[in-house]
Amino acid sequence: MIFTLPAANIPEVQEALAKGSVKVVALSADGKTELDTGTLAAIDNQANTTSATIGLKATFPNPDRRLWPGMFVNARVVTQVQDNGLTVPLDTIQQGPQGQYVFVIGPDRRVATQPVSVRESLNGEALVDKGLSAGETVVVRGQYRLMPGTVVSLADPNDPAAVPNPTTASAGLLP
Repeated sequence: MIFTLPAANIPEVQEALAKGSVKVVALSADGKTELDTGTLAAIDNQANTTSATIGLKATFPNPDRRLWPGMFVNARVVTQVQDNGLTVPLDTIQQGPQGQYVFVIGPDRRVATQPVSVRESLNGEALVDKGLSAGETVVVRGQYRLMPGTVVSLADPNDPAAVPNPTTASAGLLP
């Protein structure tokens, strides 16, 4: 399979290649289904100046014959794996004037803003490398209603009736 990446990402790919083989995952056109896993075979030696991309080639074993010539797929190049990383749903990450933050729920059930640094995001999850510790409780929905100091109640994620409707209409903001 031949695909392109932004030229800005190539140094990271080259660094990963210097350490050994680089995994490439072929995904369906919608990006939801993993079709096969292969390895990076080559990087083109010339950038496309019009699109600021560089071509790459990956090989796949394709034992289930899920990949076909000319088929449109998405490719994900895995340059590193973070073991025991701290992840939160991407929706918890907010953007403010001072940068990214989350709402953390304290022992008194009051929320506070907590600055965070997100290393990367993938499939609706954010890898947090600074600002949170394992075990902290963050607000997943309804952040637009919050201010520091707001008292919140924790919903039981296993009880659909306990999770309030997060739409603005349920808050009385829309007729």
